[in-house]
Amino acid sequence: MRSPIAPAGLLGPIFGADFARLVAGLAVEANLERRASIQQADHPCLTLTVVAAGAAQAGRTLADGGQQIVTLYFPGDLIDPAGLIAGRTEVAVESLTPVRLIRIDRFRLMPLLAKHPDAERCLVRRMAAENAQLRERVVSLGRRSALTRMAHLLCEFVVRVPAESGARFPLTQIELADVLGLSPVHINRVLHQMRDDGLVSFKGRDVVVLDQDRLSDLAGFDAAYLNRWSLAPAPAL
Repeated sequence: MRSPIAPAGLLGPIFGADFARLVAGLAVEANLERRASIQQADHPCLTLTVVAAGAAQAGRTLADGGQQIVTLYFPGDLIDPAGLIAGRTEVAVESLTPVRLIRIDRFRLMPLLAKHPDAERCLVRRMAAENAQLRERVVSLGRRSALTRMAHLLCEFVVRVPAESGARFPLTQIELADVLGLSPVHINRVLHQMRDDGLVSFKGRDVVVLDQDRLSDLAGFDAAYLNRWSLAPAPAL
């Protein structure tokens, strides 16, 4: 069983190692089950929240009950960084799987960030990373076909969640429909087409990518929008 990552180890890629060690003592761990509420929309933002294990989603539910998932969060991701800056949450967030979260009180964190501009810039970079992912999601919803939408999402998952982490693709077909703006029936057809083409396989309910290169070619996937922000090394303080 993989050992849990200490708060300083999780916060280091976000803020830099020195600042992470400075604030690690403020961190509080929370463990939530699947489909638990992590935050509600348009509420005071009280904590910085980092996903330590598992996956979560941010989305909007419409009056007719329809849902659009707008953001996916995986281990190492900072939940709703814009809400942290604004002091008020922007989106509702819930867990897709059982999750372990690291939380730091916002009112203790923000004065420290003000004294460490490099760490504050790292937070802004995380906001830029989330915005880059949102822009690609808009392109998918507006212009990509059902097949290339799915291919692009799977490619993004492979880059954001390396295989060595042991994490499984966390989305059900209904949740995939809510991310990609398609019906569950259409999602099922696309996944079976990908399986028949040798791009993916199914392991129980899990989708396993078999040929990342072909999948990237199909999607026209370029990881630059992820690498530019999410995977850039944090500056030393």
